[in-house]
Amino acid sequence: ISNTYRPLMNEAGEVYRSVGFTLDITERKQMEQQLLHSQKMEAVGTLASGVAHDFNNMLAAIMSYSHLVGISLPSDGEEAEYIHEMQRAIERAGNLTHQLLAFSRQQVIAPRILSLNRSITDLSKMSRRVVGTNIEIVYEFEEDPWMINIDPGQIEQVLLNLTINASDAMPEGGRLAFKTTNFTLSEYDKKPHAEMPSGNYVLLTVSDTGVGMSEEIQAKIFDPFFTTKDVGEGSGLGLASCYGIVSDNNGYITVDSRPQHGAIFNIYLPRVDDLPEFGNGAVVDKLAKGDETILLVEDEPLVQRSTAAVLRRHGYEVLTASNGAEAMTVAQEHRGEQIAALVTDVVMPLMGGKELSKLMKETHPQIKVLFLSGYTDETLISPGIQDHSVEFLKKPFSAQELMSGLRKIIK
Repeated sequence: ISNTYRPLMNEAGEVYRSVGFTLDITERKQMEQQLLHSQKMEAVGTLASGVAHDFNNMLAAIMSYSHLVGISLPSDGEEAEYIHEMQRAIERAGNLTHQLLAFSRQQVIAPRILSLNRSITDLSKMSRRVVGTNIEIVYEFEEDPWMINIDPGQIEQVLLNLTINASDAMPEGGRLAFKTTNFTLSEYDKKPHAEMPSGNYVLLTVSDTGVGMSEEIQAKIFDPFFTTKDVGEGSGLGLASCYGIVSDNNGYITVDSRPQHGAIFNIYLPRVDDLPEFGNGAVVDKLAKGDETILLVEDEPLVQRSTAAVLRRHGYEVLTASNGAEAMTVAQEHRGEQIAALVTDVVMPLMGGKELSKLMKETHPQIKVLFLSGYTDETLISPGIQDHSVEFLKKPFSAQELMSGLRKIIK
């Protein structure tokens, strides 16, 4: 509340009356706090994005060299198991970067076929850190779960937001449960969501024993900037982002809650039938090979050397350059050769990957493009790389992802 008073004086200079104005500035203060919070998150996101770029570059090189070492060892030896564990550690390190960036929504959208069970398990340690020690976390997994197609960072963001909200709803402690179920909706069943078509879904249920919500609050919880938390303690974007992510992936989210009886969130994500290849722990060189000429453009020397080594190990002829301008010169020097694919980093000095790919298509119309990037800001990457001849890999990527990405664009 803002109060303003103005005295009224007579001819003798005596105050005989005062006029006051009272203005409720609560909404303005709330907007100022939201703006301040948004600016802080933007600054943190920018810093994290830059750190993640360098971190992901180093992990990409380690991943490539670990693959080269692994395939030179007997697949049934103890050393192969060590390499496998090293690669799993690299994957977890990369996932950690994505988890941290999930708070500021700085990750690039790159859907993958994955198991929801594994996503929840991989995030379990971080979930334990963000909830109070007085909260019990339990898991109930479908034994033979169907697969879903979603960006790993997006599902992590959904899980983290629901975990944090549940923790806030249980200040005195309680129970947080994650459950996965294979769910089939027929045309004769009652729909959990009004717009939900019949079909097969993977159902994620996240429930808590917290304070619950009234019907009025439930009607607003997915609205952007709506929050029941005190000013400065919540942006009102957590559940709104969950709703957006689920919707963008052709899924549906519902909530069931009553005051003092906790809350149950049900998320339905469409089943996909294509199954990924899972290793058995042994490092075996069974990746798709090729004999085409590849132009690799990467400004980080460590990543360039390691990626080129993997490509050459699997049969490719590799030309290298450190930026777009140098790549154009290399292409001109080898103009008599058929360059099948351009494998390029997105953000580089002098000329970036997107500008390079445009120029290369003018001189080599049949060339395919595979973008690589350790950056996590989608605005730096997405524009201009949406056509069918383009594939994108986030660093750190495995040798299998690199080979699969190439064979996907080189038909």
